[in-house]
Amino acid sequence: MDTSRLQSIQALRFAAALAVIAFHLTFLLWDTPFHAWIRPVARNGYAGVDVFFVISGFIIFTVSRKLDWSQGALPAALGFALRRAVRIYPLYWLCFLVSTVLILTGTAQVVHSVWNLDNWWANAFLINIYNTQVPVAWTLAYEVYFYACFSVALLFGPRFHLPALGLWVAGSVVAIGLNYSPSGTPHNPWQVWSNALVLEFVMGMLVAILISRGYRRGAWLALIGSVPFFVLGDSSPESYRAFTFGPAAALLVYGLVSLEVQQRLPNMRYLAVLGDASYSLYLWQEIPNYFVRLAFDEMGWRQVWGGVPAALTMVAACILVSLLSYRFIERPILAASRRLRVPASLLSPSSAASARTPG
Repeated sequence: MDTSRLQSIQALRFAAALAVIAFHLTFLLWDTPFHAWIRPVARNGYAGVDVFFVISGFIIFTVSRKLDWSQGALPAALGFALRRAVRIYPLYWLCFLVSTVLILTGTAQVVHSVWNLDNWWANAFLINIYNTQVPVAWTLAYEVYFYACFSVALLFGPRFHLPALGLWVAGSVVAIGLNYSPSGTPHNPWQVWSNALVLEFVMGMLVAILISRGYRRGAWLALIGSVPFFVLGDSSPESYRAFTFGPAAALLVYGLVSLEVQQRLPNMRYLAVLGDASYSLYLWQEIPNYFVRLAFDEMGWRQVWGGVPAALTMVAACILVSLLSYRFIERPILAASRRLRVPASLLSPSSAASARTPG
């Protein structure tokens, strides 16, 4: 199964990014009638992040089934880690640089953003969940953690990387249990490795396992079953989101992929194209949003027609920036990453020999 050909996954990625943008609009346009109109729908738009995490687990597990193990476990693991790093960091660093320049020049204050230079180095390498240069990038700290753990599991070779992943899952469950208080609130919500959100990657992997083994039943039931979990997430504390929005996202992914594999979904080519740019859409969203809001403020138009024109312009600006970013920045990077090979210099003779031992 080629995940790059799954239109449903790409369309869902676009929908998830759009949901997060809608959630942020409820804050950016808090003083307009539009806020009152959209808030009942968009107040849980942050659940788009949970959808992203489940999709990530699904895609990473599916991609891992196509790894070239012919040179051994170490080259396979290093190659995987290198490609994931190239997927995440170059575009993020560009966005991080632009944000840092806006902060240093005082432009961030002009557009009334909350960006600052706290924890600059930790944010640059996505090892801090409280990102103050690119606030939406807090989710990338989870992605990087998941990729790192998956890469370590791959070191155990084609035969034992799945049991290694199982041990990581078991350890995560224990760490999550120890981190939660009896009230259900995490003792340290900023601690990635013991936050229940990491379980959403596991849910995505479980969906990938079902699909890869030919399980297709109950697709429509899964889609319908996701609704109660989304509703439950609406009325539950955010600390429980991994147990509400997480299963909802997993059921959604399973249902859509199952239907597409069975060719029971309509053509979603155009939504899939927008989904291709979903990483750019998610990452860049704050910059065009702040500048559009400033422009409407300067013209005195933010309250016109209840704020709807401002909101639509923000969304359109985000989509335009994301498409340009994908076409001229992200896509060339992705093309280059497919040609990446682990340099032989990274493998000493001894490590290369150990990497070729059967795994």
